Amino acid sequence: MICEIWFAPREIVNFNRKQMIWLISWLPVLQGGEWPYNPMPHVGRSTSRKRCARFTTPCEFAAEVELRLERARTKNYHDDVMVKARYCLDEDDRVIAFLVGCAVEDVDHRINRALRYIKGRYRKRMPYTEWLAHRR
Repeated sequence: MICEIWFAPREIVNFNRKQMIWLISWLPVLQGGEWPYNPMPHVGRSTSRKRCARFTTPCEFAAEVELRLERARTKNYHDDVMVKARYCLDEDDRVIAFLVGCAVEDVDHRINRALRYIKGRYRKRMPYTEWLAHRR
């Protein structure tokens, strides 16, 4: 899974849309305790010393993404599953629609809506159902 973009852990501060999509697409790797490989050649050596184990940073980012995705799930809306299916599993919209039981036309809208909810420097304080009602 090689992407044109790559983020170092120190670059992910605001959890913007691109960073969230990138983190979700690399979620299995992050959960395994590894940071995704940088496809760009690295010039020079890093002189910074870590005060924690190598796997803690990827696992912390994976936990944050999982928590934000989990908050985008309600009794009636499984938008977290849709986001993971698209960006982590590269599933087609028809398959995603079949998995969650919605119309194919609604898939893109619901995924974008969930991404708007989970992005941002801080987690939303408002539950997903209230946020959805407030946005209408």
